[in-house]
Amino acid sequence: MKRKRKKASAIVTICVSNRGQPRYAGPINELPVGEGVLIAKSIEFYDDPEPCFIHRSAVQARLYAELQQWLESLYGAMDEYSVDISDMPPNIVDYFFNCTL
Repeated sequence: MKRKRKKASAIVTICVSNRGQPRYAGPINELPVGEGVLIAKSIEFYDDPEPCFIHRSAVQARLYAELQQWLESLYGAMDEYSVDISDMPPNIVDYFFNCTL
């Protein structure tokens, strides 16, 4: 019996600028998440102040999903987004940009 392969989901990319200066361009799921954010969210989601790899990955996936949902709510589903930091919600800026770039 043959199994159907799942379609690979499209890689969604984002180009983020700050007043016209590029800050990040690449896949959403490769945006760096600060260590403090990872730990704070791990505590919030799992009550785990020393997250293992599984909890770290789950936290990152939830943050990436939150970013992608916000983008899709404004621009619809696309493979590539371009946005300025000043247009982003403060919590998303905190997750990805305040402590990493």
